Amino acid sequence: MDYDETLRVEVQQTKDKLTETLVLQLGISHRTKQLHLSNIFIPITEHNKGYGFGLLHEILTVANAYGYKLFIVDMVPSFYKRMVSKGAKAAIEADDVVLVDDETELLSHRS
Repeated sequence: MDYDETLRVEVQQTKDKLTETLVLQLGISHRTKQLHLSNIFIPITEHNKGYGFGLLHEILTVANAYGYKLFIVDMVPSFYKRMVSKGAKAAIEADDVVLVDDETELLSHRS
């Protein structure tokens, strides 16, 4: 999909460009009113603290406020299964895309 805009959040631990890490990438299509989250990275030391799902919840809140749909795209199979188990809707045409909506359990207990 061609995006009207792409939001990229990168962090860099030192001045060395080699330490740069893409943390979040979100493609925005104003024509279709869709957000496509293709990258969300939480450092291993911060796993299982709810930061990733909390961030997804905040993105969904903004998407809803503007009438956009939030899709997670280009997913690895394990995260795809996890999102489907949390109520995300599997895309019919792809096995690596889910629709995240208010029925998706983002802030519930960890699974």
